[in-house]
Amino acid sequence: MLDARRCNAIVTASERVRRGELDAHFVVDALQGGAGTSSNMNANEVIANVALLSLGHVPGRYEALHPNDHVNASQSTNDVYPSALRLALRAALQPLLHEAQALQKALRAQAARHAGVMKIGRTQLQDAVPMTVGQEFGAWAATVAGDTAALQRAALGLHTLNLGGTAVGTGVNAPPGFGRLAIDQLARLLGRPLQQADDLVHAGQDTASLLDLSAALRCVAVHLGKIASDLRLLGSGPQAGFGDLRLPPRQAGSSIMPGKVNPVIPEAVNQVAFAVIGGDVTVALACEAGQLQLNAFEPLGGDWRVSLATQREKYRTSITGAGVAQGRAEKNLTALGVGYDFGFMRVAAFVNDDEFVAVNGTKEKAREWAAGVTVPVGAFSIDAMLAEGKIKGVAQKTSGFGLVLRYDLSKRTDLYAGHRSNRDDNSPTTGATVRTARVKDTLTGVGIRHRF
Repeated sequence: MLDARRCNAIVTASERVRRGELDAHFVVDALQGGAGTSSNMNANEVIANVALLSLGHVPGRYEALHPNDHVNASQSTNDVYPSALRLALRAALQPLLHEAQALQKALRAQAARHAGVMKIGRTQLQDAVPMTVGQEFGAWAATVAGDTAALQRAALGLHTLNLGGTAVGTGVNAPPGFGRLAIDQLARLLGRPLQQADDLVHAGQDTASLLDLSAALRCVAVHLGKIASDLRLLGSGPQAGFGDLRLPPRQAGSSIMPGKVNPVIPEAVNQVAFAVIGGDVTVALACEAGQLQLNAFEPLGGDWRVSLATQREKYRTSITGAGVAQGRAEKNLTALGVGYDFGFMRVAAFVNDDEFVAVNGTKEKAREWAAGVTVPVGAFSIDAMLAEGKIKGVAQKTSGFGLVLRYDLSKRTDLYAGHRSNRDDNSPTTGATVRTARVKDTLTGVGIRHRF
């Protein structure tokens, strides 16, 4: 057991890790061999050396406090890594659950709004019987509700941990009751109903909770992809296609055919869905390939390329355009979104909340739905984005292109500074006395981004 001095130093260092203060020292890639041993030892060594500094020793003086003998006491990669992985996945799942509920609410609102609008229902792409647009949106809302419930069920499976099992679930080198005591403490810290697995040998090799979560995510991807495909088909035309819906234009659809508009947002959703479905196949193969008392491929579950991100930006904006005030304005932007990292480029969809001081000194707020592509070029990134928003009854459609310089504070957090040129097409959506205007603005600013 640990003496009080070492124990307090380890606890203090661990709290700094939890706050993210030492993220830059976690240099091991999530995708690794060794069933997570490299990540576990990375954590043990960071905690040990920070604890040594607090005790007045130089880093590396392990006879005073050792990464294995003291930090890793009563633990093994066999139980710590699978437990940490499940808790991390559960934390990453929460924003997705929130956004799924928001999407369900938005679809139900559209169903109510269009409850009396008649259209033709179709099966096998042939005319069937009359239905309402509200019924169509209501069915989509029910689909998202079912997927949200499946995600919530999958989340419960992540609450059962094999902590205390140490090597292959035998509990060797751990005092009786240590695992349950540690899990109770984690439950208090995280506010979740965590529990120890009944059979620790089984829990150490079982990946059912990862398969359940991956399957639930695949189901979300399949259904969102289907909804996106429906939107593309129903919006086809408008003269020679279905033309049931008119999707908001996001960009010019052709370099040669004037007026053509492509359904770029549903197409982007389709592509993210394809990637998630492929990820589910990968997770299934990794779970199947486990042998005997441990699955060496669980790190694949921690290498989520589908990521949630928040970012905070501050801009100085130059504005020019017919029918609007000319000059400079200040803009603050907060964004929450979901994206997929292909390695050579990243695609993302965001909800942006803008707060800015207009040219005339008035304060305005706006909300935008946006999609973007980022292509890294060395330390730089080239960003392109499309957005639609609303400012006091004025619809605003935005397209932009920019250059961004990023500096990594850690593997998940970076600072960035950049310059982007946007074109905004504004038009009134209520009785506001604002005439249609085309605005060009250039944004130069800095921000911070964190991926969960």
